[in-house]
Amino acid sequence: MVKKINVNFLVLFLLLLIVACSTEDNSTTEENDESNGQAEEQSEGGEEGEEDTVEPKMLFTYDLFEDSRFEFRSINSSSDGKTVTFSTLEEGGEKKENERFVIYGDKEAVNLKDISTGDPDDLVDRMCTRMHLSPNGKFVTFSCALDEKWFVVYDLEEEKIVHHAEELEDPRIDIIGITDNMEALVANTDGNFFGIYNLETGQRKEFDLFDFPNLEDEPYLSFSWIAPADNGNKFFMHNSFRLYVLDTQTEEIQKIADVTPYEERFKDETEGIILSNMKVSPNGNYVFYRLDDETSKEEIYQSHNFVKLEGGEKNSYHFPNHVALGTIDNNGNMVLAEEKEIYAYQFDQDKFFHIHHSETSVYLDELTLSADGSHLFYTDRIDLSEEQEAYSLFQLPLSDLGGYEEVEFNGTKEE
Repeated sequence: MVKKINVNFLVLFLLLLIVACSTEDNSTTEENDESNGQAEEQSEGGEEGEEDTVEPKMLFTYDLFEDSRFEFRSINSSSDGKTVTFSTLEEGGEKKENERFVIYGDKEAVNLKDISTGDPDDLVDRMCTRMHLSPNGKFVTFSCALDEKWFVVYDLEEEKIVHHAEELEDPRIDIIGITDNMEALVANTDGNFFGIYNLETGQRKEFDLFDFPNLEDEPYLSFSWIAPADNGNKFFMHNSFRLYVLDTQTEEIQKIADVTPYEERFKDETEGIILSNMKVSPNGNYVFYRLDDETSKEEIYQSHNFVKLEGGEKNSYHFPNHVALGTIDNNGNMVLAEEKEIYAYQFDQDKFFHIHHSETSVYLDELTLSADGSHLFYTDRIDLSEEQEAYSLFQLPLSDLGGYEEVEFNGTKEE
């Protein structure tokens, strides 16, 4: 005899079975999600105990040919590393081309001729000049066309020319920088006159170095190297013998370095000591310079000097001549290179770090840090194939130097 199954009991049994299966599925799903999340974290952060791998980004490249010569020059970055200007020189046979580029936003490198108002036919054989980038990366100045007589200001956010600057009556005065407030920073060819010209209001603030009493004893009141810093609040200058900084807010001038004590020290061994290889942080707080003797035979004296203006601290080293010197950021970090390897010197810690993410060649050059230290720019040759080489501009994101390996750099500290 077949027994009848209670329908209510059967329904209850099926419901309990469904709930049990659902709970198991959810548990499995949560475990899988947690496992996947951990895998993603490991993928993003790397294996525990291992350092993240950051690859440099190629911003611009040029294919090299047998009879051609190519080089990058004058790399400059906005404070955050998001806007870059650079120059290139291409030579081959009778051909010689100087070009100026800007990279901003999500765009690839833009030739300044392409944003100039000049006639394209007029621009073919012309070279753009007076290229300067404001610290915030908003403005770039240039002069490419005949009707861009002194220079124009291009707003990289609005993507249009916002100012045409007329030539000055004194042709010896030229632009050497542009501020975040669209002020032109100018100097004369002798390097003893500086100015801040507000392009919107027409207001001018000028400084004649002959008017400064503490420069009356300076025998060479003409400066071949000039660098504005701190958004126009400072002008640095040297004449190979002394290094000064002009504070445009206090209208005071300060001597930072002088070769005289070194000339006295080595007067019986060399004809003189010269100052060169100036580097200044964008905020004007850190300075680097090199001292060399003028003897052409054997080296008598050489030093690489790092100075922090706030407090007057100074650290001096002797590096081999093959060490490449880059720029300094606002935190006192200076980038260096030796034998295909990139390093950074941290002034406040007086330590060297190995930026070992980069794989470079002997052609490594143009080392440039963004002001905030977040990006490193450099140029190098790469192999596209066994037969084809290219010369490229790279951008490498940087982390805090504490995350890199501290090393003993190839240099001797001078006490």
